[in-house]
Amino acid sequence: MMKQAVAAAAVFVTGAGLFGAAVVLGAREAEALAPCEVHQNTGEELEFLNLLQSWRDRNIPGSHGLSVSASLNAAAAGYARFVADTPNASGHYADGGAEGRAWSDRAIQCGYPPGLAGGGEGIAVLESASPVSLGAQEALAIMEAHRGSGIWVPSNIGVDVRCVGMAKAASSDGRKVVWVTLVFAGGTPCPSEVDSTPTDPATQTVTSTPTRTPSPTPTAPPSDSYTVALPLLGCDSCGGD
Repeated sequence: MMKQAVAAAAVFVTGAGLFGAAVVLGAREAEALAPCEVHQNTGEELEFLNLLQSWRDRNIPGSHGLSVSASLNAAAAGYARFVADTPNASGHYADGGAEGRAWSDRAIQCGYPPGLAGGGEGIAVLESASPVSLGAQEALAIMEAHRGSGIWVPSNIGVDVRCVGMAKAASSDGRKVVWVTLVFAGGTPCPSEVDSTPTDPATQTVTSTPTRTPSPTPTAPPSDSYTVALPLLGCDSCGGD
């Protein structure tokens, strides 16, 4: 499959926006962001979550259990769809999002609390001259290959990293497949948490089905809901090669 690809990209950033009380996006910047896409995870995406949880448990000191956030799902799905439908698009800023915080801005746009909108974004893109496939295990392998990937975000960035969103999208002709995952700071429960608990992929079959879905037009919470200021972590090689 990989030999068929004329372009295969793995693009990564671990990052957190510096958000205290409120964050206001400029009109032009907000318009540039990929739209939110209300998304219920597929069985394959939940398989990815299981694999990601096991990987973080092995590789991230003090790793916490990850819970799915509908807001992060909406942000991941919207950006995955945008990249999949845009020829040659890849990376974190294909929609014109702000350098260093595009994933945080997209999460806020989809209803994630500004005071918690810090964490990492991992992306795996496979684009070919003919139809391709990119499964959960392969997507994770692409994301983990670089120490600056968003899935390497530490277990604590001022607030425990406990929340996740993920989505897979493919172009209409099947020639491009995109996976996006967001691993963010969050409380217990996570903001707009849905019922999708990771299990050990070696011994379990994923059967979890979200029981809540976000509203079609997610709205941000009041700006004074959280007062935590997250540290800035914007780099492509945090703690690695």
